[in-house]
Amino acid sequence: MGFGILFIGYLFLFNFSFFGYTDVLAGVLMLYALEKLRRWNKGFQYAFLAAVPFTLVGLWEFILKLLSSFSVFVAAPITLATDVARFLLLCPLHLLLLLGLKQITAEVGLTKMENRALTLMPISALIFVSQALFEIDPLFSRVQAETLLSIRFILLLGALLYTLTMAIFIYKTYARICLPADADMKQRPSRFKFINDYRARKAEKEKREIEERIAEMKRRNATKRKKKKK
Repeated sequence: MGFGILFIGYLFLFNFSFFGYTDVLAGVLMLYALEKLRRWNKGFQYAFLAAVPFTLVGLWEFILKLLSSFSVFVAAPITLATDVARFLLLCPLHLLLLLGLKQITAEVGLTKMENRALTLMPISALIFVSQALFEIDPLFSRVQAETLLSIRFILLLGALLYTLTMAIFIYKTYARICLPADADMKQRPSRFKFINDYRARKAEKEKREIEERIAEMKRRNATKRKKKKK
C-alpha cells in the first residue's frame, strides 16, 4: 500500500546534521510511497506533488555537498537560499501528508488518529516556517547572538520532537491500515503447538480486519466517484 516505504523514507529526515546527503533519498522514497498512496485520497495526491520540489532541492543539496567536499567554493547566499527553500518546502509537504493521513484514518473510523493529524497541522507550519525565517540572519541583526543561538536550539529541539512524533504517527497508521502483503516477515515457528495456533488465529483475525478496512475504503471511494459522475 505504501505506508512501509513512506515510514522508511521519512526516517531519513531525522538526519539533522547531514541532511544535505540524505534529503534526496528521503524524497525519492516518499515519492515512491505516495505514488502508491495517491489513489486513495486527494491529500496524498497533493503530497506527491509537494514531494517533487522537495526531492529536487534535496538533489541540489547533495550536489552542493559534493562540490564542498572537492573544495569547490559555494557562495554563502546560495547555501542560505537552499536551506530556506528546504524548510519552506517541508511545510506544505507535511501539511498535505497530514491531510492524506487525516482523510484515510477518517475513512476507516480511526477518530483519534484523525484528530491527531488535525492537531499536528498547525505545529507543522509553526516549526518549518520559523526555521526558515531564523535561517536569514539579516532579519535578526538587532538580536544578540546568544539569544539567536538559543532560539535556534529550541527550534531544532522542537523540530526533532515533531519529526519523531510524525514518524510514530506514520508507523501507527501503517500498523492499523496496511494490506496483508505489507506485513512484516513471519515469525519463526515456536516449538510449542499452542503458541503457533494462537499466532495463527491472531494473524487470521488481523488479516480479516485489514481486508474489511480496505474493502470499506474501496466502497466509499467508489461511491464518491459515482456521485462526481452524476
